[in-house]
Amino acid sequence: MHWLNRHRLLILAAICLFWTGLVMTAHFFPAFPFLSNIWRSERSFEDLLRFADVYYEDLEGQKQPYLTEEEVRYLTIRKGNLDERERLEIESHVNHTYRFLLQIPWTKELQSIPTIAYGHHEKLDGSGYPRKVTGELIPIQTRMMTISDIFDALTASDRPYKRAVPVPHAIDIMAGEVKTGMLDPDLFRLFVDGKVYEKSE
Repeated sequence: MHWLNRHRLLILAAICLFWTGLVMTAHFFPAFPFLSNIWRSERSFEDLLRFADVYYEDLEGQKQPYLTEEEVRYLTIRKGNLDERERLEIESHVNHTYRFLLQIPWTKELQSIPTIAYGHHEKLDGSGYPRKVTGELIPIQTRMMTISDIFDALTASDRPYKRAVPVPHAIDIMAGEVKTGMLDPDLFRLFVDGKVYEKSE
């Protein structure tokens, strides 16, 4: 590896370490107004984006950015570890599932299953996907499925990309979504009071 590339990687590492230290300091030592103000003002990643406009000259005399477009995209992810393109790709599984379910010759009693499943990532406040519909357009069966799906996603131990969340913590997380208007409060109350998650066949 050429020394210029090593130099570039060192700068990239320094940037990452700087941001990590800043976040941890502002989080654990909020009593320091100066640091807290820095964290609040730089939370928009505007300062980080400035590094994308800094260039160096390689051996061929070509300008190269210290941070590539891809690196900037990943470093400026505000929540989670997926960028917008990757998130949309994962969310597309709902559409694939819906189209698959439509191909099944359901009986009259079960013919609503594709529609029920299609909306299980929708939220009552319209913040879900894929259609971003609000409460009155989400069937009660879908609301029930949403609660069950979220609980399963949080507590499942067979997910290679995340650790299982303890049941009490999962309930707290879901209660938070109820308070913000995402989940049906009545159905969630039935889910918790009846300890539906403890039922077995």
